[in-house]
Amino acid sequence: MSRPASTQIRFPTGLLDTVLDKETEFDGTLPDYCPDVIRLIRVDCTPYVDSCQVADNKVQIVGRVIYDLLYETDHRNKLRFCSFTQEFRHTADLPKNDLESPEAYCNASCSKITCRMLSPRRPVLRARLELHTTVSGMAAVSMLSTQDSENCFFIKKPLRYDVPGALYREEFRFDEALPLLQGEAAIGEVVFGAVSLQPPQTTVTRGNVLAKTNAVVKVLYRPEDASREGEYCMAVKNLPLTLSMETPEAEEGKLCHLRLELGAQSVLPELDQYGESRLLKACFTVNASLRSMGVGETEVAEDLFTPGMLTTASRKELRIPRLASMADRSFTVDLKIPGEDPIFTSLYDASLRAGKAKAVPGEGGVELTGTLTVSLLGESMDGIRHLDHTAEFVQFVPAEIPKDLSEVAAEIAPFEVLPTLHSDGSISARVICNATLSLRTEEQVSFLCEPVVQTEPEEEDPYSVAFFYPAKTDTLWSVAKKYRIDPAKLKADNPSSFDENGRLTAGTKTVTVLKG
Repeated sequence: MSRPASTQIRFPTGLLDTVLDKETEFDGTLPDYCPDVIRLIRVDCTPYVDSCQVADNKVQIVGRVIYDLLYETDHRNKLRFCSFTQEFRHTADLPKNDLESPEAYCNASCSKITCRMLSPRRPVLRARLELHTTVSGMAAVSMLSTQDSENCFFIKKPLRYDVPGALYREEFRFDEALPLLQGEAAIGEVVFGAVSLQPPQTTVTRGNVLAKTNAVVKVLYRPEDASREGEYCMAVKNLPLTLSMETPEAEEGKLCHLRLELGAQSVLPELDQYGESRLLKACFTVNASLRSMGVGETEVAEDLFTPGMLTTASRKELRIPRLASMADRSFTVDLKIPGEDPIFTSLYDASLRAGKAKAVPGEGGVELTGTLTVSLLGESMDGIRHLDHTAEFVQFVPAEIPKDLSEVAAEIAPFEVLPTLHSDGSISARVICNATLSLRTEEQVSFLCEPVVQTEPEEEDPYSVAFFYPAKTDTLWSVAKKYRIDPAKLKADNPSSFDENGRLTAGTKTVTVLKG
């Protein structure tokens, strides 16, 4: 008699989900076209990950860090801006890697930066990077094949699991001329320009994912007709963007995860049709990565028996995670920033950074805790100054929580910060953020994975008809397995003894077992 066959199925499995620390240091000199540094005003660090790959039992991350320096020269309130780029590499060990086609993803952020001037032209920059790294892939699991056979009968049950689609990438390039408003001064000299992206809103239809977002273009500049030394203006423009990505895996109602990251960017002044410097030429790229999540389904064997043989099979316990839903929620936080000496008399720019958030599910929603850093650039009685203020927040956002929730994760993306100066030097800031919630469930499943023993049964008393007196817990399957006969035949011989689910019907006292 043939032995029941085994088969394999592949489940998505996470191998690594961690934050890696990376220290970087840059020791260089200012370019020749930059004057000496008299006073540092602001130092920024923006890390970019260019590649993240798995090789053997290691994950290898390659990226670059862009350091931005805003400083004063020997002329009072004469601002200058300069950037340095430094490549970095980081390698981390992985747990035992037995995944098929593992994929790695890394998102970098800067948690701390310091700058020390060895001379007016030689800065030493140190940054601590946090590399949020995940590695996942498909793990092969052996299980018993449940294909119909005249020699074997099974109790089967369906098993559903996530099947991640292929990673779809596309680069979008934008080249836009943005006019100044009538009340804004013409551009004389640009100190710095920057582009940032607001969180996108996505619409998924069959074969297409449409993302709408805003690019925020900021430029700090000296007006063309400045009447005094140290006079500067900040222009802020919102540029609506629509990104359309065609992919055969996109379907309405299907979960899709979209990430947008800025690539190369530049913001320069340009003459308008009247020959005035009243246009901002913003050139930048947006790198989009999209992955959809499908659902796979298979049948697993909960139990089996073979007529004429006693079969013992090994059993496997497995936890199957599933992405139940994703939700975007907006929330606001009101911050109070105490006044510091010297106090701001006017503000040029206010930007926002969000730290990693912790999400705790509750009744009717999720409680988010984390940190927000408001970065302010403005004018004081002592000249241009910069201030970073970090505050913790606790925010409850409504969300539908599945009953078998196992994990909830949140990504916080800054949307906008609205500051207000007060007469006492303090600043109130209303912060608007977007939270992307990923809610996961986990199913504990048990199934037969491999037959290990088949033995001849002890000689039984021959019979053609047997009468079985079932207990309340007996089922069609338990009776069929006891006598090792076809469950379908047993049901046909006792049409009123079992319901459509194989349970005993009320009032059943005996079950007739016809052999042969």
